[in-house]
Amino acid sequence: MAPVYSGMPVLVDQSCDAWTDPTITPEQQQMIETTAVSVLWALSGRQFGTEVLTVRPVMPRPARPTNRLARPRIWVTGINDYRAVIDLPGPIEEITEVMQDGDVVDPDAYQVHKGRYLVRTDGKVWPVHQSITTPITGKNTFQVSYVRGRYWPDAAAIAAGLLCCELARAHLRDPDCQLPDNVRSIVREGISIDFSSPNEFFPNGMTGIPDVDLWLASVNPDGLTQTSRVWTPDATEFWYV
Repeated sequence: MAPVYSGMPVLVDQSCDAWTDPTITPEQQQMIETTAVSVLWALSGRQFGTEVLTVRPVMPRPARPTNRLARPRIWVTGINDYRAVIDLPGPIEEITEVMQDGDVVDPDAYQVHKGRYLVRTDGKVWPVHQSITTPITGKNTFQVSYVRGRYWPDAAAIAAGLLCCELARAHLRDPDCQLPDNVRSIVREGISIDFSSPNEFFPNGMTGIPDVDLWLASVNPDGLTQTSRVWTPDATEFWYV
């Protein structure tokens, strides 16, 4: 699945003269904040941001039926049945609820493995098939609700605030602005930078603001534009609710 894009709190130091300048309207501040978050999201490798998903999984049958239980697609200590492991579209940040046959499954009965596998740990297995047309409160049903993606770290809000200050300075044509010249000109024209193309304005993946670039280097040291994704032809099928 595609990376998740979502907003986050932005902490702007109110001692920034450009940010508190009376010519910067609240609407422009909002646009600057949106631009700062989208830029950091892209430059950090599009790895942060979350969404809430509710899915009804249906696991594929083993490719070759045997008299023995199939091994799971991943190696988990003590798990020898493929039906105890479900590959969810990840990364999984948090499981909020699992329902089976109309009942909530005890959270102690499962765990998340490697950020994408929901593993049954109480000796039972997940259902291979279910009645998709039956309401989740009925029998022969199975549903997983979870938070997909990764929460923004606290330091990201501070980095976004620093970037907001410099974007405001660029808009006011402040000669002390630390942003590259090409970014300054874009900001003066319309403030907003499209979140899909920040790398065009920051080709080395850095903003020119030391503290912001220090944070970017700590979370994306290789300068990746997107996290890697894995796909297998025998992956679990999902109905999104």
